[in-house]
Amino acid sequence: MNPQPLAGIDLDSTTGLITTLTKAFPLMAVYIEKIDPHLCHIGRARGITRKKRLRLQEIGPAADWALLCSANRTKDITRFDVGGGHIDALHAVGGDPPEG
Repeated sequence: MNPQPLAGIDLDSTTGLITTLTKAFPLMAVYIEKIDPHLCHIGRARGITRKKRLRLQEIGPAADWALLCSANRTKDITRFDVGGGHIDALHAVGGDPPEG
């Protein structure tokens, strides 16, 4: 069975995709596979800068929230994951990120 797009998710641009995924899911996993195919960054999107960098407030493996956001160029991002076992478990333990 082929995966079907989620209703209400903007697939027309990276910015639209990030914005609508952030509204629909508490966390997302971001992959930059050309830089490191074995690593993903999990957290809450905090916006996109004028220089087209995704600001991500990351949650670590122990469900602890980073106080500062990481920033990755949107053109380097190769994949987003939302929902699912590991991501949902991190959110269940770590809760929502602190505002900052």
